[in-house]
Amino acid sequence: MKNNTLTALSGVSVGHSTHPEKLTGVTVVIFDRDLPVAYKSYGGSLGTFNTDTFTNGKSDSRAHALFITGGSWHGLRAGAEIMNQLAGNGIGDRISKKIVNPCVAGAVVYDLGMRIDKFD
Repeated sequence: MKNNTLTALSGVSVGHSTHPEKLTGVTVVIFDRDLPVAYKSYGGSLGTFNTDTFTNGKSDSRAHALFITGGSWHGLRAGAEIMNQLAGNGIGDRISKKIVNPCVAGAVVYDLGMRIDKFD
């Protein structure tokens, strides 16, 4: 069977984690180098992480990873942990011998309350 997913692309990895009790999770797409990205969102109450750099007219439209998460605003904390993990693995722009700065962007889906009994 042919692989027609993101992981078929050279230099692209995908990871996912689910929190079954809370019915939420996070999916991360990681690039082995910074790649050009585009971003468009719709809706009235957007929850995003580090997406301002992708606004039209900005010069820096590249990222090392993208993610989508559940958990409402709490889920956006995943972006900071993704950055920590990438920097710890040497993925990102090398600022100095000791500093690696990955560019990570993402968005959150409001999924809290899907199973109210799980939060009591």
